[in-house]
Amino acid sequence: MCREFRFWVPPGCPAALSNKAAPAARAKKCGGFLQKFWRGFAGRAYSWIVEHPTKRNRPAARARRHPLWPPAILFLDVDGVLNTTDSQIRGGMANLCPAAVRAMKELLSAAAFDVVISSSWRTDCMPLLRVTLKEHGLRDLDARTIGCTPSLPAGEGAARGDEIDLWLHQNSYAGRLAILDDEPSIPHLQPWWIAVDMQTGLTSPLALAASELLERGPSYCAGA
Repeated sequence: MCREFRFWVPPGCPAALSNKAAPAARAKKCGGFLQKFWRGFAGRAYSWIVEHPTKRNRPAARARRHPLWPPAILFLDVDGVLNTTDSQIRGGMANLCPAAVRAMKELLSAAAFDVVISSSWRTDCMPLLRVTLKEHGLRDLDARTIGCTPSLPAGEGAARGDEIDLWLHQNSYAGRLAILDDEPSIPHLQPWWIAVDMQTGLTSPLALAASELLERGPSYCAGA
């Protein structure tokens, strides 16, 4: 017993493509229709993704649209900010505090900025730091890192704030910044310093305060 094989004709195909038409011709014409439809759909999807970036990438997208606007800088300490006394006791220096990691992700989502590492990790632990950040889901933080502060001789009584100040002057930086550190900064950098308790690490309120400085805070001008 032979039954007629009926093809499904997508809406919008030419009316001439009836089920009595030759199968080869019908497949060719419908294939062209579906190819055009798919190309149009892919193009619209690509445009939507580009024009409507996700919430996490909006700050970065704003920065790309304004290349002449200097990016804000976050000077980041690690010990006492991303890890805490308790997390280090339980898993070592590379064991980041989960709450601090969540707060850092909130900061990354809220503001567009580059990162300069001011932590003691920068001297001989940068490869370990990059691996640690990626293992804890902070690839974006690693991608935004553009360098480290210079190291001043400890015998001269230099504080971390002096090293940050030296980086700002070496790079003739002018723009917004924030300093996340559990150690006090030098006096003229106090307006940009956010004090972090090493017992708790970075928290959501501190991340919000940092985003306010980076997005709407006072600008710093080296040498002013």
